[in-house]
Amino acid sequence: MRLKIEGIEFSYNSVPVLRGVSFEVEPGQVVSILGTNGAGKTTLLRTINRVLRPCRGKVYLGQQDLERMSRREVARRMGYVPQFSPRAPVRVFEAVLLGRRPYMGWAPSHMDIQIAEEVLDLLDLAHLAMRRIDELSGGEFQKVILARALAQQPRVLLMDEPTSNLDLKNQLEVMEIIRKATLSRELNTLVVMHDVNLALRFSHRFVLLKNGLIAGAGGEEILTPQTIREIYGVEARVEKIDGVKVVIPLRPEP
Repeated sequence: MRLKIEGIEFSYNSVPVLRGVSFEVEPGQVVSILGTNGAGKTTLLRTINRVLRPCRGKVYLGQQDLERMSRREVARRMGYVPQFSPRAPVRVFEAVLLGRRPYMGWAPSHMDIQIAEEVLDLLDLAHLAMRRIDELSGGEFQKVILARALAQQPRVLLMDEPTSNLDLKNQLEVMEIIRKATLSRELNTLVVMHDVNLALRFSHRFVLLKNGLIAGAGGEEILTPQTIREIYGVEARVEKIDGVKVVIPLRPEP
């Protein structure tokens, strides 16, 4: 099912943060949301999954208007990984099983437990199942949070800076997991990113935000020296290395 964002507007204390944001995400696509701090990227994710209620605009999944869904129905369709997640003193398996809450009654079913186990295997976390999450490394913890979202069996995956505070190896591993899960499960994946080159390596399409407006949307062809200058205020070269597009920052715009 296609994810469609249509004319989203949002304000904090009458100060506009998002202004008429519209775009679509196809199943099996990773779409990176790029822009400077304060551009409205996190707010956009939070309006899509109804953590925040937009002043105007609609979000559709297929033909379904999310505004007409209950919180439980939204949680079954949307997996959300925030920028910061608390490290409660629970076991990895318990943390992943929490992703099944939108489906549970008083206790997890055999199917809930089976799905949690399958996701742990998928992300190569089964050996950590009985470890406490407050004892994990940053990379391990981020994979657990992603596993919890995948345990929801969502149609949409929303991720806010999933590679922040990770070393280079873990950045690549986490983004590879996101891309593979998106393709194999035909998810509509939206990822807020600050690292343009990491986004270029793993994303299919891009949405560029500036001052709450879409300044560009499309494939990698929209990331040019001109758009980098307009969005980030930085002079840059854009090259291809081993077939991968790379942005090389040179200096701030005078």
